[in-house]
Amino acid sequence: MLHLFPTPYPDELLYSVVCRYHIRSGNRTVQHTRSDLSFLNNGNSYSHILPSKLGHLSKQLPFACSLTVEQLIENHTLFPYYRSYLTYKEQTVLKNFMIGKKARSIALLAKIPKLELYNSSNLKFCSLCLEQDLKIYGETYWHRSHQMPGVKMCLNHNQQLQDSKVTTEAIRRNFILPTFNHCDVKELHGDSSVKETLSVFARKIIDEINQPSQFISLKHLRDSYRPLLRQEDSINLKNGEINPDKLADQIIQYYGLSTLSIIHPEIMDKFSDYLSLSLMACDLLTEVDRVLHWLVQKFIEDNY
Repeated sequence: MLHLFPTPYPDELLYSVVCRYHIRSGNRTVQHTRSDLSFLNNGNSYSHILPSKLGHLSKQLPFACSLTVEQLIENHTLFPYYRSYLTYKEQTVLKNFMIGKKARSIALLAKIPKLELYNSSNLKFCSLCLEQDLKIYGETYWHRSHQMPGVKMCLNHNQQLQDSKVTTEAIRRNFILPTFNHCDVKELHGDSSVKETLSVFARKIIDEINQPSQFISLKHLRDSYRPLLRQEDSINLKNGEINPDKLADQIIQYYGLSTLSIIHPEIMDKFSDYLSLSLMACDLLTEVDRVLHWLVQKFIEDNY
């Protein structure tokens, strides 16, 4: 049993809490802390966002600590994010994996796409959060919401998020809290309308994960798109199918090319083809591009 474990701060990533434990424990080496916290030794490449063996950690917590494994998963990991577009059964399997039961690859269970958007090489930060956290708590920490794919703005400060120098590769080997040394604050210049759209979309994502609805299946999701998009005459249909070129043009016009290129740059070169595949064949794919679905659903909500 651990003699101490830091109380997580609001919106703190569990990895960040572990970093603070490493400092408070007085351990001189990373290996010593890994020995203390057996859940860290799992070979999970997504351990900073979807850690596993959390049941082991909950059993190690001090008697005075009121944290439960459910609270750790729901409030300090990206489980609520990746729960989206999973059936209840799939959610249960993913959560059981995170608690500690044997399962397949975390990427397969969470249906994480092999895209840079979902496999960021650097942790992200908000410069104003760094200043505020240091003032309030006397230390800085990694915010969970800042690491969510598609979230490009800090909603607390309406500040565009930036990449730190801390890589996801480095945090698998070390415990690194954000500091001004490796969180270079860059002067960001951009169109105010783009920032506003980025903020609105970030809010859409946060609202979706905070108010989860019962998800039936990807087939049901696919079938739900067709009647929604038929409501607008400007959406051309060919042989009863959605015209992806027309839809892509409308989505680009709605968000703006600059905004979409910030949110999801990888898909813009072949946007219409990717859109068609992701919407009309989503039930045949082993991965779910949640950001694309939220982009389309936000577009539908505001136009139909």
